[in-house]
Amino acid sequence: MNTYNKEFEHQVIIPIDVSSTHIGRAIDRGDYYFADVSRAGVIIPTTYYWKVTATTKDLIITKIDPKFNIGAVTQGNLSHKTDVFLEQSNKNTWTYSGGSADASIGSCINGYFINNQSASKLSAGGSVSGLTGTPDYTVTNANYFLATQGNANSSSGSVNNFFENEIIIVIPAGTTALFRAVTSGTSGGTLDIDTSLFYFERSV
Repeated sequence: MNTYNKEFEHQVIIPIDVSSTHIGRAIDRGDYYFADVSRAGVIIPTTYYWKVTATTKDLIITKIDPKFNIGAVTQGNLSHKTDVFLEQSNKNTWTYSGGSADASIGSCINGYFINNQSASKLSAGGSVSGLTGTPDYTVTNANYFLATQGNANSSSGSVNNFFENEIIIVIPAGTTALFRAVTSGTSGGTLDIDTSLFYFERSV
């Protein structure tokens, strides 16, 4: 359960330069990672939860990018939204349970350090109880209209991503973030969703 911790009232946050140069330096030192949450045969509608835990280091997320295979989706509207809830937030409460066992996430982007282990942990596919309040961030919001005429398929829509213009999210060491992916709409069938997560870590 997320409980507010007063130590965060006085925590000093060191400024983070997220320019391409800084990310390049993180790659050079073997501290920039890519992780993937893949789901096949997602029905519409579906709500799916996963969580990330920053253990001994701050976790700085630079990009979350869901991609969709809509080959088996029928005509209609299709929406997909990703919300984030921080453990220490006073805007919401929740309890995550089950899912895959917490495991180190991510592969190092720099092949020279491919065997580096991220300190952060991920669990996917769990259940959430006692969810109240509002998300701290909506990080992706995609809306599509799928049309079928004969054997031809077409799609149109829009995608909004929180991480444009070098915006980031910092998950403090020792805390957890809950991710809620909501797929909805009037379309039928199933789709595959592959969500990429890019991040680096910072010692505290």
